[in-house]
Amino acid sequence: HHDSLMTKIAVWLDSVKPGFGAAYGQVFADMGCDDESDLQYFKQAGKLTAVAGKLAATAGEKFIDKSKIMQAIKAVLAETTLPVSKSNPKPKPTACERPPPPEPESPPPRGGSSRGG
Repeated sequence: HHDSLMTKIAVWLDSVKPGFGAAYGQVFADMGCDDESDLQYFKQAGKLTAVAGKLAATAGEKFIDKSKIMQAIKAVLAETTLPVSKSNPKPKPTACERPPPPEPESPPPRGGSSRGG
């Protein structure tokens, strides 16, 4: 089963341009990125510049390859969003935070007017 060597990121790279997976998959694998969803974390950690640098070193004279891959990464990041981190939760709808509407005053449970008989 030879395609087990191909990580998801390599398959994705091949979808950018055939041959990219074989040529540049290792760059991502070396950095611990084996799935295009990992790119989100790379972006958050500010590691995309490191990825670009490694791609440039690997691509050598084929620097256009690096540009194409970085374009593709940006496209992935544009359409993939991570679950919101706990430090920055989305504000909850205000409905549940409003105090309940004041209830109309109900008469006391026992008849307050005691009739003497």
